Amino acid sequence: MKVKRKERRTRWGMALVSVVFVVCFLANTYIAKAAEITPRDIARGSKLTEILNRGVLRVGLLAQYPPFDMMDKNGEIFGFDIDIDKMMAKELGVKLELVNTAWDGIIDTLYTGKTDILIIGMTRTLKRMLRVSFTEPYFVHGQRLGVSKARQRNITNWEQLDKPGKIITVMLGTTGDFAATEMFKKATIRRFEAAPEMIMEVVRGRADAFQWDEPQVAIHVGRNRDKIYMVDVPGHREEMGFAIQRGDPDFLNWLNFFLHELKRKGILDELYQKWFVRAHEWQDRLPK
Repeated sequence: MKVKRKERRTRWGMALVSVVFVVCFLANTYIAKAAEITPRDIARGSKLTEILNRGVLRVGLLAQYPPFDMMDKNGEIFGFDIDIDKMMAKELGVKLELVNTAWDGIIDTLYTGKTDILIIGMTRTLKRMLRVSFTEPYFVHGQRLGVSKARQRNITNWEQLDKPGKIITVMLGTTGDFAATEMFKKATIRRFEAAPEMIMEVVRGRADAFQWDEPQVAIHVGRNRDKIYMVDVPGHREEMGFAIQRGDPDFLNWLNFFLHELKRKGILDELYQKWFVRAHEWQDRLPK
């Protein structure tokens, strides 16, 4: 009996030694492989290298976001972001391909191979950073409400709209959606997949207000002054950045320096003047 127990202990001991040996072998192999990865390997695997080899920069956007990304009467996409896209492609020495897609699922296009980068006035948030890497900010703004004159003639702050029976429209999955959900506890929030539907609900008097980024609300109030007016939403400061796949330090480094140069040369300031201060020069290009 004692002999059998001894044999069992011996077998268990040998098995344990074998497991430890295999684990150590695999760990050493992994460490050796990791040590073989060089900066050159990282550069070869970067999206930046892929773009240069392909000769085309594919930028994801949604052409419903004036003055950043818009489509004119002839179907041409133009705007603040598009000017940046063109400059970026020129610096890279490649052609530009604009990929116009729906907002819902736009981040997925980075991982399905449809786009290389998203330049779409996307606000940097911790939640989105779980899926993408953001550059440094290229535009900073707040939130505003576009309020219906027909339904709400004398509103001066958003709290006056947080009542049963009031209707706030938002674009699904935007920071306007997230902010409105936090703010409005009594009013009804209606979500739309496209911006025009969200805005027209208010313009046509079927909703009390729409909530969106300050630049967009200002543009649409300017186009519909007889129908809507703007109300401030304090405490919402948002930073827009370019979005790329996570885990690509080479591409992110290049993009941040590209932005640094745009700021240093005053180009972003020039674009602000062109697309915001002198908005009357391009608004006639938009469909009615």
